[in-house]
Amino acid sequence: RFDFKMSSPKILAVDTKAADNPLFYGKAIANVKLFSLTGPETNMQMTITAEPADTSNINILTPSATASGPANFIVFKKYGKAVKDSSAIQNANIDLQLNLTANNKAHINVILDPLTGDMISATGHGTLKIHVPPTGNITMNGKYDIEKGKYDFSFQSLIKKPFIFEDGDDNSIEWTGDPENANLHIDARYTAQQVSLSPLVSSQSSLSSAAGMNDVRGYRGDVYVIVKLRGKLLKPDISFAFDFPVGSSVKADPDFALFLSKMASDENEMLKQVAYLIAFNSFAPYGQSGGNTANFTSTGVNTISALITNELNGIFSNALSKLTGDKGLSFEIGTQAYSSQDVLGQGGSSKWDRQNVNFRLMQSIANDKIVFVIGGNFDFGVNGGQSVS
Repeated sequence: RFDFKMSSPKILAVDTKAADNPLFYGKAIANVKLFSLTGPETNMQMTITAEPADTSNINILTPSATASGPANFIVFKKYGKAVKDSSAIQNANIDLQLNLTANNKAHINVILDPLTGDMISATGHGTLKIHVPPTGNITMNGKYDIEKGKYDFSFQSLIKKPFIFEDGDDNSIEWTGDPENANLHIDARYTAQQVSLSPLVSSQSSLSSAAGMNDVRGYRGDVYVIVKLRGKLLKPDISFAFDFPVGSSVKADPDFALFLSKMASDENEMLKQVAYLIAFNSFAPYGQSGGNTANFTSTGVNTISALITNELNGIFSNALSKLTGDKGLSFEIGTQAYSSQDVLGQGGSSKWDRQNVNFRLMQSIANDKIVFVIGGNFDFGVNGGQSVS
């Protein structure tokens, strides 16, 4: 039977790698205000109340970003050799209650896609209550308010652009029971520099005669791409908007504001323009077809990178079809990061040190019943590797 308590103002509370638990790992130095273990082996009660006491780094992988299987956020490790007679501990049960207070000493990484690098990196504050019963499901309740950070967007690991969280945007991640079913409320901003508005507005006759449009057509400066993530962490609703620096002439133009409002109502047009801005640092001509004709919110993707990559692959395919006059031609690019140690059967690697990039040119005939594919792979090492531990 157990009955003891302890506390420590500074203790290494978490020091794990991805190999220990791929969903929750990192290093945390904590002020443990209470650690208690009470009760008999058949009904042990463990309570931990703690907050970061020094620089800490915690990584959380969403279950959709890992191989299929149960999501074990809390893992009990066993040390030493198994005793010969295990009958005495067969009925051991432990009920764990974690009361965690987050502060800006803890750096949290929510990894949405480890292959592309889509990740929410943040510091903030909040309280979390995690209950791990001896049987049944883990529950997590609490809200993490983000003070600063970024969303790292990556186009197939070749183009990396950060969406920065702005102060005062009320960004947060909230859990209401199911650890996999967190609610997102995030606004982040990417700055495209020295962008011209001429390609966007030149084809709009309704704007040509509007007063002050010369300032709009002649504008070359920063354009803010605002991404809004709402809904569930595993499949958020993703929307985009455009903004301009305070004091710029285009920001105050009512005709241009009306045009932006019209464009914002067309999700496919917005996605096309965002893809052009991020990949080419330029707007596309308004109204011309982009990469996808279907509503982009129904494509089933859950990260910005996947959404924009699909669009860019479609844009490249459309451009190829127009160039050749063959609508059956399409183009795709894809990448995958991996560990060379895993390929060699050594395992246990904490870094992806290899990158595979593949290009495919596809020709479909007979109403897409037959598809010919020509392509190739480029495999190369990544200096330093991408740490996953």
